[in-house]
Amino acid sequence: MTDSRVPVVAPYEERSPFSPAGDAPLLERAIPVAGELPGYRPGTARSDLIAGVTVSALAYVKARVREAVRGAPQRVHWLVFDAEAMAHVDATGLEALQDIERALAHDGVTLLLARMKGALEARLTGTGLGASIGQDRRFPTVRAAVEYCIAHDLVT
Repeated sequence: MTDSRVPVVAPYEERSPFSPAGDAPLLERAIPVAGELPGYRPGTARSDLIAGVTVSALAYVKARVREAVRGAPQRVHWLVFDAEAMAHVDATGLEALQDIERALAHDGVTLLLARMKGALEARLTGTGLGASIGQDRRFPTVRAAVEYCIAHDLVT
């Protein structure tokens, strides 16, 4: 006779890979192929996950910019990008910003950057993107960028 108060534990194959029980390390339970990859360590998995999230976030930003420009009720001439949150930008981020700038330019839209931090300013200066988004298109505040757009708008 069995005691109904004692839970029956499912065999390892039937449990979630994230369950604490089992002999295999969490990495191998979460990513079964990791056991087959020599030298693949938890730190590598973490970096790969962060890289995947970063690339997804950049794709999202690019799509939102495209959607905002194409969905505007009138033709867009300017896009002010509030860069305050970009305290750190790596090569992938710069490439994404360059892609956005090129796509906007192709559609006749000028990209302006507002509230940039020193790190982004330094990275821009050291790349071709710094030449394409010159000092005349960088502003200390969003308000200053918008006032520039209004003062220089060619549409009457």
